[in-house]
Amino acid sequence: RIVQSSGIEALVKLLEEGSDGASVEAAGALWNLGATLEIGKHIVESGAVPALVQTLKTRPLAAKVQAAGALRNLAILNINKIKLCEYGIMPVLIEMLCSGDLDINDDEQLGLVVKI
Repeated sequence: RIVQSSGIEALVKLLEEGSDGASVEAAGALWNLGATLEIGKHIVESGAVPALVQTLKTRPLAAKVQAAGALRNLAILNINKIKLCEYGIMPVLIEMLCSGDLDINDDEQLGLVVKI
């Protein structure tokens, strides 16, 4: 239902243009929705990956954690892994790991790195 009502696109717009608080909520919603393979495919097709990668680069830690979870769920499909790499997720993850932004003791965040 959310796919037919352009809900994914609205969440992507919040990631791109919303406040920091809105980006946390939007990334969290995409994390939850991305757990469903069919919706995850639509999330990628709707242009969410660049917005999620940008969230990892520029938003507060709370939004980064939610975006990392969303990307982890999207990485379940091999085709999505390719898209994530095309949008430059690897250098961002490496930078985050080196900076300490990602807690490698957190299973969800470490799972993102391992899945990619």
